[in-house]
Amino acid sequence: MGGAGVALPMDAAAAAINPAGMGRLDNQIYFSPGWISGHRTMDVRGDPTVVNIAGRQNSAKNNFFQMASGVNFRPRADFAYGISMSGIGGMGTKYREPRTLAGKAGGYDNTVFYGMVHILPTVAWSPSTNLTFGLSGVIGYSQIKGNPPSPTFAAPRANLKVDRAWGLGAKFGVLWDPTEWLSLGFAISSPVWFESFKSYDDVIRSPINTPLSTQFGFAWHITPETDLAIDFRYIAYSHVTVIGKSPDVGGFGWEDVRAMLVGVQHRLTNELTVRGGFQISDSALPKEHAFAGALVPGHPRKGFGIGASYAINDKWEFSGDFEGILRGGLTDPGTGGAVSALGAGTHIQGYAFGGNLGFLRHF
Repeated sequence: MGGAGVALPMDAAAAAINPAGMGRLDNQIYFSPGWISGHRTMDVRGDPTVVNIAGRQNSAKNNFFQMASGVNFRPRADFAYGISMSGIGGMGTKYREPRTLAGKAGGYDNTVFYGMVHILPTVAWSPSTNLTFGLSGVIGYSQIKGNPPSPTFAAPRANLKVDRAWGLGAKFGVLWDPTEWLSLGFAISSPVWFESFKSYDDVIRSPINTPLSTQFGFAWHITPETDLAIDFRYIAYSHVTVIGKSPDVGGFGWEDVRAMLVGVQHRLTNELTVRGGFQISDSALPKEHAFAGALVPGHPRKGFGIGASYAINDKWEFSGDFEGILRGGLTDPGTGGAVSALGAGTHIQGYAFGGNLGFLRHF
């Protein structure tokens, strides 16, 4: 569905988008393992006394595991509780040559892997048949491994050591059906406040919190068989210290992201449903920080998904999808500060594709 669904819950992972969605589901358990293949390239340019002009390089690490899952219990028509889990972000890069000459001499500055999962224990209450509220706690888990340099491009103390951090936050959502043919949804998530990565505190000098985000939209039930969902999302990356501050002082330089997500589903038969969708968003990484952000994905702007589900009986449903992030690129103009000036002309680009299987059981 291209990420759309704030007003159209489908399975017990729904709290990751809108906690209120759990109040519209039956008793069920859902498990969806998957994989994504992310392809990144880096072509470093700039000051030859500082940067390592090694030509175009492809990242050697491309394949990553992803998963969503959940369980929902609905003991009464007006109340539900459950737990959802979803991979929120991640991937990484591993290049043959570092960005800088110092990194080349010291054997660092070419690798970063990062991943994050949110676990959402959730309750949902429906004061009426057409109105549902949902509230989730958010337990965050993240891990990092790499050899990124310090803000002065000095060697990191930790070299490819795995470090982990936990975080806490909350999420609230509403789902309202003003008519039989229209559903409206809204969700807001607080920041998820994480611990610092202690092994990398010389490189990442404050926690990598999940930023505040909101998503709102509608589902138009065009016919009993066809639904159209359109969502709008805002992610406040610039308000997280280490993500939003300038690379000149050790940040990523990311900006806030606004996105539109559109999805459609159609029930071909009582058993078979097909889906598709796309999303368009801002780039979190501005072009003037392309050199600083060459090891950290953050610039793709367009993506799509297609999939289908099949109910083999009244208990079991199986699904599958294919998703893609279209190729996008940035060239650093050298105007984003001292770090940007060092890497003026650096070009990065990337794309990704992958898929998930889904297993849903009603009970």
